[in-house]
Amino acid sequence: MSAVDDIKLELTAEVGSTAITLGAFLRLGRGAVVALDTRQTDAIALTYRDRAIALGDVLVEDDTIRVRVQRLASA
Repeated sequence: MSAVDDIKLELTAEVGSTAITLGAFLRLGRGAVVALDTRQTDAIALTYRDRAIALGDVLVEDDTIRVRVQRLASA
């Protein structure tokens, strides 16, 4: 095993985004639903330090959300 095998990376999975006004944000309450710009079938980005490094699919297993990597981003 090489030394790099133990280096930990913090990855972020970006599911989607939206833009709303501050007023709309302040009116959000418990149970509010915010529509994102992503469809259920769209690949999501796995990022490291704000750089996309892979694309994948969201999986929900029991109470855990996971990402299945479909492809690595090109350099």
